[in-house]
Amino acid sequence: MSELYTVEHYAFFDVDGTIIYTKSMFSFLKYFYLNFFDTKMVVAYKVIKMKFFFYEKVFRLKREKINRLYYNIFSNIKEADLNAIGEKWFLECLSDPGLYNEWVMERVKAHKNTGGSIVLVSGSMNSCLRSLAIKIGADFIICTKQKIINGYYTGEIEDPQTIGEGKAEAIRLFCKEKNYNDLQNCHAYGDHLSDLPMLKIVGHPHIIKGDPRLERKAKINGWEII
Repeated sequence: MSELYTVEHYAFFDVDGTIIYTKSMFSFLKYFYLNFFDTKMVVAYKVIKMKFFFYEKVFRLKREKINRLYYNIFSNIKEADLNAIGEKWFLECLSDPGLYNEWVMERVKAHKNTGGSIVLVSGSMNSCLRSLAIKIGADFIICTKQKIINGYYTGEIEDPQTIGEGKAEAIRLFCKEKNYNDLQNCHAYGDHLSDLPMLKIVGHPHIIKGDPRLERKAKINGWEII
């Protein structure tokens, strides 16, 4: 993806539930277990998926904590292996005709046609997002950064986490690195209440219909609901 040195604006897009309907992290995790190991690992995947269900619904752990637990799974996995699996996983995802939110994809095209630079902002990881970014012509990825030692993931992640308030912080850091200081001229798209901090820091927030809590916030603030 080529770097744009002059841009009219940035358009920040959440991924899961916004650009694509697939929950990338768990879709990838299933593919990882069935293809990195063997088909017998489907049981292990089901156990882990159940654990995360309890983390969220029963123990009500914060998304940030759940996110850290998720990336522990990839401890001692080689970065190159995970990237290769990510490419194969995305090719399989493309077989689903309902993968993309076509309304949002029209916005992606519109921003690119008017001098915008497309930025994916997600709690997912680079291995999941890199092929998607290339496919839709995104220019940058802001996502969870996994710590690496000697080419292997440690299972830990770096701050800021690109969830909730961390998304807003990561966007500010991104803009600082690009020497860009006009967030009021930028757009952001999100589908979940956890996207609210990201939506609030730009001048043009857009809501993807589906989360009643976020829709209420949008109506109060006069934001567009797609």
